[in-house]
Amino acid sequence: MNKKADKWLLPCWCLAVSFMLLALGSKNSFLYPMNDWVDVNCFFTVGRGILRGKMPYLDLFEQKGPLLYLEYAFGALISRDSFTGVYAVEGLLTAAFLWTVGQTAVLVSGRKTAAYLAPPLALAALLLSPAFCHGGSAEELSLFFISLPVYLFLRADAQQRMPDRRDGLLFGLCAGAVLWIKYTFLGAHIGLGLTLMTAALVKKEGRVFLRFLLNALMGFALVTAPILLWFLIRGALPALFDVYFVQNIFTYSRSAANRHAGPWESLLLNGAWTLFLPAGLLALGLKRRVWPALGLTASFFCLFISTFIGGKTYPYYTLILAGLTGPGLSLPCMIPTERLPGKARIKKAFVCACVLAVTAGSVFFVWRDSPNSYLRGTAKEEMPPYRFARIIRETENPTLLNLGFLDGGFYLAAGAEPENRYFCTLNMDLPAMQEEHDRLIREGGADFLVVRSRNAAYPGYTTVDTASFPFEGREWTYHLLQYTGTDETPSDQTEQHRDRRY
Repeated sequence: MNKKADKWLLPCWCLAVSFMLLALGSKNSFLYPMNDWVDVNCFFTVGRGILRGKMPYLDLFEQKGPLLYLEYAFGALISRDSFTGVYAVEGLLTAAFLWTVGQTAVLVSGRKTAAYLAPPLALAALLLSPAFCHGGSAEELSLFFISLPVYLFLRADAQQRMPDRRDGLLFGLCAGAVLWIKYTFLGAHIGLGLTLMTAALVKKEGRVFLRFLLNALMGFALVTAPILLWFLIRGALPALFDVYFVQNIFTYSRSAANRHAGPWESLLLNGAWTLFLPAGLLALGLKRRVWPALGLTASFFCLFISTFIGGKTYPYYTLILAGLTGPGLSLPCMIPTERLPGKARIKKAFVCACVLAVTAGSVFFVWRDSPNSYLRGTAKEEMPPYRFARIIRETENPTLLNLGFLDGGFYLAAGAEPENRYFCTLNMDLPAMQEEHDRLIREGGADFLVVRSRNAAYPGYTTVDTASFPFEGREWTYHLLQYTGTDETPSDQTEQHRDRRY
């Protein structure tokens, strides 16, 4: 295959693999009624709010990074009433990640076929793991920004040079992106940066590293400056720093006890792809690539520490480490085609057959064994948000409050965008959030409430529907309450309406 054909064929291949496997394994795809994961519904609600002129943190309280909300806003531009647009964004970013994974595998294995074998292997392993969860996590949408710097480092080493100005610019762009998606991901870039600095000192190429660093800072600024300017113009800069940094560091990390597997146990539970992490060191060791091996090791430990230093270990946290799996994917891709007997056409046919077989196997196993497959093909009407939406839509311009748990997709289904800053109950012990919710209940400030707990009274509200549905291995019961001005129960216990997230 000539280089000209590779320029368009490989990106198209990564796009095809990405959209095909995500269609089967991600709840954002058109094969699913909706993504019922509370986290992504929070992101999507804020993303839609941005299109209505709302500002994250100031008008809609959520604690992830603004660039993540902008990605969801772009998805909302494609489709506001479904996850189709989010699926498109997810597919594009995943395809970019698969491209870098394939190119990294080529650099380590020395075999061009790795560029086509690695993508289906990598994505299938992710989609079959507990860390992938439901689809659309900040971790998943950041994989490209972790894997690209690894590829740039390996490419420079393969060319026996230090990373140049262009590498530095791309490195900085990636670092800036993860800062404003979820800043704990910066550990990967810190590890690689420290390794590059050490290599420059050992090789006495300090000037080259300085040029790299200046260009990295330029790339970092190109991402950061527009975001800060946006918030400055809209008068939301204090809210950005307070919520995204201060509240995350000092409030979120202390709220709600961790109930999930620890960091190292989580790595073992995701062995379908975490095995590629030590495999990468083995592959680099076999090729005697010392500095890349050190860089990969430093990047892993720095990213591992920055990810889990807060003490929480939700299942999806581990997924960000998959951005470092490119070197390890080179091992299963080392097909010695030059040793095969026969003509070149026969060798190419064999390689194509291997690629197609791996892809077909990936499709089959993701279709059959994806943790999300239980929801695939379910009718929208069976989902509590869409069941409740039929009632909510009977009211003209209805207002809704998702109370006691994270956004369950009820705003999306009902088309009732939130007008309150605390549009759902987050995993943060914030007195202001509790006071706001209590006030809204007391004043009848929302036409409808959606709750998961009936251990409390909601004065003036009457239950109009109840629905149950499984989520993450547990049956949840949801209640739709409508404001009628009459008490359903005599006692006033609004302060008890908290229903902390599982």
